[in-house]
Amino acid sequence: MRILRLRLKNINALKGEWQIDFTQAPFDNSSLFAIVGATGAGKTTLLDAICLALYHQTPRLQQINASQNESMTRHTSESEAEVEFEVQGQQYRAYWSQRRARNSAEGKLQAPKVELADSSGKILASSLKDKLALMETLTGLDFARFTKSMMLAQGRFSAFLNASANERADLLEELTGTEIYGAVSKQVFENCKIEKNALERLQAKAEGVELFSAEQLADLTDTLSQKKNELALLTPNISSAQREIKLWLDLNQSTVQLEQHQQTLEKAKQALHEQAPAFGRLAAHAPAQKLKPLFEQLQKQHSLSQTLKNELIRVQQQQIQSKAEQVQYQQQLTRAEQALAADKAHKVKAEQEIDTIMVPLDQKIQVLTQQQQVLMAQVTKQEELCAKTEESRTEAFNTEQRISAQLVQLAAFLQQHQAQQAMAEQLPHWQQQLKTRQKIEHSLHESLRNLQTLEQTLNSKTIPLTNLEHKLTQARFELQPIQLKVQQQGESSTLQQQAQLSVERWQQQQKLESVWLKLQQAVEQYQPLEQQLRALEQQQHIDRSALLEKQQQQEKLRADYKQCKQQVQDLERLLAQEKLINSLQAERARLQPDSPCPLCGSCQHPAVEAYQQIESSETEQRLKTQKLALEQLEQEGHSNKQAIERLNFSLQQADTEQQRLKAQLQQLSQQWNSQVVALSSESQACLALENKEGFEQAFIQFSTELTQRHEVQVRLSQQWQQYQTNQQTLFELQKNLQILEHQTNSQQLDIASVQQQIKHQQALQTSAQDELTTLESALQTQLSVYGLTLPTTDKAEIWLQTRQLDCDQFKANQTQYQALQHQHELVIQNLTQLDLQLQQHQPELNQLKESAQTQKVELQQLEQARMLSFGSASIAEERTRLAEQVADSESRLSLSREQWQKSQLAAQKLSDQVEQLTLQDEACQQTLQQYIETWQQTLQASPFDTEEEYQKALLTENELQQLQQLKQQLDKALHQAEALYQAQLEVQQTHAQACATLQTQLTLEQQLAELSQQQEQLKTQSVQIQQQLDTDQQRRQGQQQLFEQIDQQRSQLADWERLNQLIGSADGAKFRRFAQGLTLDHLIMLSNRQLQRLHNRYQLQRKADEELALAIIDTWQADVLRDIKTLSGGESFLVSLALALALSDMVSHKVKIDSLFLDEGFGTLDSETLETALDALDSLNASGKMIGVISHIEAMKERIPVQIRVQKLGGLGISQLESRYKVVKA
Repeated sequence: MRILRLRLKNINALKGEWQIDFTQAPFDNSSLFAIVGATGAGKTTLLDAICLALYHQTPRLQQINASQNESMTRHTSESEAEVEFEVQGQQYRAYWSQRRARNSAEGKLQAPKVELADSSGKILASSLKDKLALMETLTGLDFARFTKSMMLAQGRFSAFLNASANERADLLEELTGTEIYGAVSKQVFENCKIEKNALERLQAKAEGVELFSAEQLADLTDTLSQKKNELALLTPNISSAQREIKLWLDLNQSTVQLEQHQQTLEKAKQALHEQAPAFGRLAAHAPAQKLKPLFEQLQKQHSLSQTLKNELIRVQQQQIQSKAEQVQYQQQLTRAEQALAADKAHKVKAEQEIDTIMVPLDQKIQVLTQQQQVLMAQVTKQEELCAKTEESRTEAFNTEQRISAQLVQLAAFLQQHQAQQAMAEQLPHWQQQLKTRQKIEHSLHESLRNLQTLEQTLNSKTIPLTNLEHKLTQARFELQPIQLKVQQQGESSTLQQQAQLSVERWQQQQKLESVWLKLQQAVEQYQPLEQQLRALEQQQHIDRSALLEKQQQQEKLRADYKQCKQQVQDLERLLAQEKLINSLQAERARLQPDSPCPLCGSCQHPAVEAYQQIESSETEQRLKTQKLALEQLEQEGHSNKQAIERLNFSLQQADTEQQRLKAQLQQLSQQWNSQVVALSSESQACLALENKEGFEQAFIQFSTELTQRHEVQVRLSQQWQQYQTNQQTLFELQKNLQILEHQTNSQQLDIASVQQQIKHQQALQTSAQDELTTLESALQTQLSVYGLTLPTTDKAEIWLQTRQLDCDQFKANQTQYQALQHQHELVIQNLTQLDLQLQQHQPELNQLKESAQTQKVELQQLEQARMLSFGSASIAEERTRLAEQVADSESRLSLSREQWQKSQLAAQKLSDQVEQLTLQDEACQQTLQQYIETWQQTLQASPFDTEEEYQKALLTENELQQLQQLKQQLDKALHQAEALYQAQLEVQQTHAQACATLQTQLTLEQQLAELSQQQEQLKTQSVQIQQQLDTDQQRRQGQQQLFEQIDQQRSQLADWERLNQLIGSADGAKFRRFAQGLTLDHLIMLSNRQLQRLHNRYQLQRKADEELALAIIDTWQADVLRDIKTLSGGESFLVSLALALALSDMVSHKVKIDSLFLDEGFGTLDSETLETALDALDSLNASGKMIGVISHIEAMKERIPVQIRVQKLGGLGISQLESRYKVVKA
């Protein structure tokens, strides 16, 4: 990773926008440069800007967000940082910025904005989280690794060089991330402990399993068989009783259903009767529906007549209102004309008064107003000056009083607490002693807890040991009769030998059976393959004869083709010559004696008469014929060639197939020979691969012998099975005995180990108690000198904080007292100067106020005179008002005239409407009378007496549909109820006949209850017995599984105990130190490489007798081994720099680091050491890395010519770079 360009704006002390391009001059000629400047100038700000752009934080300020940003320059509203860098040949741009609200320096901080883009400008990430993740993916560096690999502080690695073993271990973990090894060590220790506890739980679980004896198992099995037989006898009687009871239940159910259907039928009839009035309305609706069109026309005509009458009344009322408005508009028109004449006369008069009076008065008021404003500004300025001076004097006086009071208080405090100054020197020593006391007390409590735990463990292990010894005695007692029985069976060892011999013979016969089967398969495959091979050889002979014939034909065709082709070429040349001769016929005709030939120039033409016109048609015909013959030969040759190719391909395939068949036959022959060797010599003599019939007879004979041997083997195996069962029982008992003996021995060893641990803990507790008493006595003696008492352990931290706060308060008050004395002197001087200034400013202010008051009175008199005459309006406003007044009068006149004209038109229109509506109303009344007479005649002829009866008979469409649907539903329900009642009546009668010959239902139910109770009891008893047997079987299987798990757990525990011995520890120190040692070895190897390049005198080496300790090999002193504390300042710098570079290589494990920034305090080195350090930097520069060194010393200028200067601007807290780095906006 290489830094290419840096741009920053308003970061820390560097105010403004700056840009440094490390790819341009002067950095392109030298990759070593210095960042120089005075202390506090802001040299490290450049490194902060790089960190901000890449990782949004700095080593000094950590995270920067919307709630805090101490890196933004004071009194600015935005800050930016942008870095262009290169990783593995690809360039990227990282950007960070933060602004304040409203671009104000006092505005609230806004959320930072970030970007990560590639060289094409494509944005790869724009959120904080995504950008950090992508940066780590691209570079392999997070912020911690970046600051350890590209920004190196020599002081930190000097501390690493001189640290103790524990401190060096912590630094290695922090720098290289080896914390995982400590976690692994702790986890191994915990896993070992867990596996040990798991083994103990499995052993305790196996000991608690209880099993039935053989006699108990036999009794339970016999009882279960008896219960099952009794249960089988009860089943037919229960089924018969259940069938008869079902017949009675069916009769009862059919009777109930018959009653329900009868009730449903009655309800259907009742519902039909209740809806009779509604169905009457449905009948009357049909005649009423016929009169509905005429009645609707009558109602429509009534409505039309009423509408016309209402409209006529409304128009007549509008006509009266229109006449009244017409009179009103005439009056408004007259008033508007009079008002316009009055406004014009008033305007002429007012214009004359404005020109003669108002204009001169306004000019005079304007002059006085301007003079008054100047005087008031002077008065205000002088008053502000006096007020500011008075305010400063008051503030100075209050400050002087406050400081005096504070000085008095601080003097009293310092006098009273003077002893705290001496106590501050003792605080670190007291703090260390209190920490030691706390550790000792913690060790005591831990030892006590361990002791209690060990005693509980001892008690918990004693009782299981007694149980194990009892079980061991019982197991030995049970083993004796089984051993005796097995010994008796062991005397008939001949049975075992016979069985083994039978099994061996049977296995041999089985092996031979597979051989016979393979031989049979080979015989069956041999004859078809041999037949295919003969047929293939015959076909090959035929194809070869045909191929020879075709090849001869092909040779003949080639000769004919060449001859024919030559003839065609000759004819073509002849035809071309004939055509050329014919084309020169005209030229020959023009030749004259003694005239030159146009072709050859000769004047003699002896053969011109011999040339005649040549006919080329005959030659062309011969050429065509010869070409057709050539094409025919070519086609025949092509066809013959394809036939030859097909025959060659066929022969090749036949050769391949022949080879394959021969290979298969050879393979079958080899398989036959390899398999037949396993048979007896007699069988081999009578068998042959080509003789299938002889093989089948031999195979049948072998199968018969195999069956006979199998029957003998089965009989002997059954006899041997009984013997093996007894042997298995003996083996299981012996195995259980061994397990119990092992568990007993293990438990005894555990108890002895616990007792030894108890003694060790008791000794530790006694030693720690003595040490604690001695420490507390010495500490109390020291505290009594200052009148203090020894605090308890739980309050020691608070006590130390209180004492530290007292000492800090004393130092702070002492510093504050000195500062206040100096501040008090400055305030007294400032108060004297302010009194003199007040004496000078007050007379000038009084004189200005008198002049301003005189002008103010004169101005008020003029303004009152103008207000009385013309009011507050200006000249332009008054003239505008007069013009607007005349324009308004003219507008009102025009509006009144327009309204009067509209009212006349509206009155005429309303008169026409009244006349038209009167005629329409008369016609409508005549039509209405005709409809009324027709309706009365139709109503008298209908079944309705009045119009009210007719309207009641009418139904709406919804009512009609509802009544029709209701009638259909009720009719349908009645029919269904009648059908269901008849069907159920027949079913009930059938069930009654079936139950006539049976016992009563009550008797049958009592019999079924008794039988069911007996059956349930038998089932319950059978299930209980079966559960006992299953439980015992499961316990046996579970115990066996536990034994297997115990063996497996012992093996697994042995592995973990071995691993725990190697790397496990409760605090994780064992494996952590081992891993840190490997890491340190790797670091030493990398550091020695750097030392070889920087200065070849020294090499680092681990001390053999101390853990994580370092030593120096001085190659200029015969490789003498020196302690690192003997190194000088320059030598320490070289070794520390090598360590820093080596750690940089270790941390940046993914990408190559091509840019380094050394934030080093070179000012602490003497001239000789500084020269050594600069030589080392020159050597490092030769490796091609870009190296930036931060320093403020002048000696760097001579050795590092390329420099970035940071200059402080005096007293402002702001710094700047050289002008060439300033970004100037266009």
